[in-house]
Amino acid sequence: MLVFELAADQESFDVYGSDLTLLNTHFRIICFCSETEFKKVTDGCLQGLKNKNGDWFVQGNLEVTYTWGIREVKFDMTIEN
Repeated sequence: MLVFELAADQESFDVYGSDLTLLNTHFRIICFCSETEFKKVTDGCLQGLKNKNGDWFVQGNLEVTYTWGIREVKFDMTIEN
């Protein structure tokens, strides 16, 4: 589960590295494991563009640090309005 914050009037975003904290970006792995809380994302890239119909195209390549190592999270998706 990935969460981040945008301004209500925002039409696009493009953030890298430590700038991910500006969007309050957090990731939570859902599993039967010891670390299931939201983790702050501080490395990688996250980009998004709002389409005319209100849908968003979002893509990312993020690194999330756990005590057991780093989990790479890659995705590209459309989020329907």
